[in-house]
Amino acid sequence: VPSDTAAYAVNSPVSVEVPDISFNNSYVWSFNGIPISPPVNSRTYLIPSLSRSTMGTYTCVVTNSNITGVYTYTFRVNATADIEGILYDENDVPATAGFVELFRITSPGSAYQSVDVATVGPSGAFKFTGIVLDDYLLKGVVNSSNPFIIPTWHEQSIYWEEATALLLTDNTQGINIYAEVRPVPPQPGDGPGSISGTFYEILPDDGRIEKRSKVKDAPVSVRRVDRNGRGAD
Repeated sequence: VPSDTAAYAVNSPVSVEVPDISFNNSYVWSFNGIPISPPVNSRTYLIPSLSRSTMGTYTCVVTNSNITGVYTYTFRVNATADIEGILYDENDVPATAGFVELFRITSPGSAYQSVDVATVGPSGAFKFTGIVLDDYLLKGVVNSSNPFIIPTWHEQSIYWEEATALLLTDNTQGINIYAEVRPVPPQPGDGPGSISGTFYEILPDDGRIEKRSKVKDAPVSVRRVDRNGRGAD
């Protein structure tokens, strides 16, 4: 049962072919375990345009009335794409040094898989090439003299749970990361403080990323934390 795995650029045509072992062969192709319809009785199967929906496992079962046995060939075909963006520092200026790490989103409860690390160029730009189409998270780390700057998840979150996921389906640009900083601790004489922020909801964005959208006219409550439980204020 010969098998093979190969990766090709997204949107490219790909031919999957089995060896020509004899005359008068019969071929039955399937994709991810489902017979291809209409049937293709040929030792070559053409994928017109490789995409996230057409990448997967292709299997060809070869039979011949003059040969005893069945020959099965399995091919795993992956589509790949490039990811580009800019890492910004705490002042929303392109970082001059740092790196971005790419993680594949795995099944719930499992640790995300680190796939690749891209060094940031002088203009803050980073690029990943030949990445298999899947769902990913990106984490940016700015090399800075600011002791309060911290690793930040795309698009601008200190928590991976709140990161904007990249649903990679094609070559993608504009995946920018804006670095966050730790708040400066309160100092004596600062007086009363204030709390501000933005309320977001997650919305799909043309299948490319899970886009954050600002929520309007929504109430936000504040409660003082009590070490012994929920506070009265």
